[in-house]
Amino acid sequence: MEAGHLQERRSEMRPSTTAAIAAGALLAAAAVGGAALATAHHQPTATAAGWPQTGGPMGGMRRVTLNNETDYLTQMVPHHQEAVEAAGQLQRSGRAEMRALGASIVKTQTAEIATMKAWLATWYPGRAAASYRPMMRDLSKLSGDALDRTFLEDMIGHHMAAVMMSSRCSSI
Repeated sequence: MEAGHLQERRSEMRPSTTAAIAAGALLAAAAVGGAALATAHHQPTATAAGWPQTGGPMGGMRRVTLNNETDYLTQMVPHHQEAVEAAGQLQRSGRAEMRALGASIVKTQTAEIATMKAWLATWYPGRAAASYRPMMRDLSKLSGDALDRTFLEDMIGHHMAAVMMSSRCSSI
């Protein structure tokens, strides 16, 4: 493929791919929020990993600097990887709904990671990986209600951050 044609195709794809990622982040946030509401009737459990139940490790939303599309993609890859790792822990949940939610997140976000890595390799070869500060707590030592509740609390904030990052993408 000629370089000019590739550049033209890339320019054609960018608005739709950015919109698709933003839409996916919004849908994921809505799905996780719905799951949180569905399980809200369960009794609160003890704090996990030393974090208060309502605050989570994020301590409020952190601002991520996005100057261009490359910044967005290099931040979103580890952001998705963190979600995949956390969602994988839900296979230990006692709730079928939580196991299904986790499997869905692992499947969709693993595919999105592969897509974003391919875009980075094609559009921005040699770009270094971004430094990433985790937003979620370690779920590996949790089980039962503590696992489910901590995952939902952390994932809601995690996806809210993704929605904010994606919405900023339209202005860069």
